[in-house]
Amino acid sequence: MGIFLAQPAISNEISWPPTSDALEACLIREGKSDAAGQACIGKAARQCLEIAQREPIVHVEKCYEPELAAWARLVNRYFSERPKGVKGERMAEVQRRWQAYRIAKCDYAAFHHGGADHGRWQGLICLLDETARRAIELRNYRRG
Repeated sequence: MGIFLAQPAISNEISWPPTSDALEACLIREGKSDAAGQACIGKAARQCLEIAQREPIVHVEKCYEPELAAWARLVNRYFSERPKGVKGERMAEVQRRWQAYRIAKCDYAAFHHGGADHGRWQGLICLLDETARRAIELRNYRRG
C-alpha cells in the first residue's frame, strides 16, 4: 500500500500532481533565460517530498515520476513544434542523440549509486533533470 499525498497548499507554486501547463507557467514566471528556468526543475517534487517526510514511508518515485511525466510532455510538445525542412531534420537527429545520451547517463547514475532504492532514485532524479533541461532548451529554440 502506497502513501497518498495531499496537495501542497502554497500559493504561486506548481499544482500537485504537476502538469505540463503548470511547469510552463513556472517557466514564464521565471523569465526567458535557461538559468531562470532552472528554478522550475524539481520544484513540484521537492514540495511533494516535504509532505512525504511527514509520512512513515517516503516513496521518492511518487514525488518524481509525475513531474518527470509533465516535463516529458513539454519536450514532446516543443519538439512537435520544430521547424520544417533542414532545421527540423537536424533537430530530429539531435533529439535522437539526446535521448540515447539521457538514457546512458541516467542508467549510469543509477549504477554508480549502487542500484537498489538509492540507485533507482538517483536514476529517476537524473531523468527528471535531463528531461526538464531539454524542455527548456527546446522551448528557447521556439523563440529564435
